[in-house]
Amino acid sequence: MPEEFDAQDGLTPSELAASRDPFAYCRPSEGRRIALQALRGEFKLLRDYINETVANCRFRALALTELEAACHWAIKACVFTDPDATIEE
Repeated sequence: MPEEFDAQDGLTPSELAASRDPFAYCRPSEGRRIALQALRGEFKLLRDYINETVANCRFRALALTELEAACHWAIKACVFTDPDATIEE
């Protein structure tokens, strides 16, 4: 369940994410790091389930590729909407 966000400088989470340089390293807060570990764990469980139940074929490869992309974007969304994250230029 996503946590509630406090507006930082009056920005919504979407505005906060859009205001950050996508090529800069954005270090998440400690609380968000714990959430990211849980998120990665859930993606790994789904990956393992797909590997166990779906035949090794092109469709499985595509499913795993898209799952990896979904994980990437979910993590990026969590970090870039973290009002306590620090940007390292």
